[in-house]
Amino acid sequence: MAMSLDDVLFGVIVGGVGLCAAHFRDEYIGWRKHRAAEMRKQTSMRELHIARVSHRDDADSNSKRRH
Repeated sequence: MAMSLDDVLFGVIVGGVGLCAAHFRDEYIGWRKHRAAEMRKQTSMRELHIARVSHRDDADSNSKRRH
């Protein structure tokens, strides 16, 4: 059974679409991981800021009590 040129070209097209889908999936998963890491970083930065501001407010109120 001989393959025609149409069958070969169809196989190349299907393979290309499959590779594009795999690449898109890989990029999307990488983008989601990057975004999740960025969100975790922002959350920790917010927590540090809140702790700093809270500590500063406590120090200000303690210094006012002493005077």
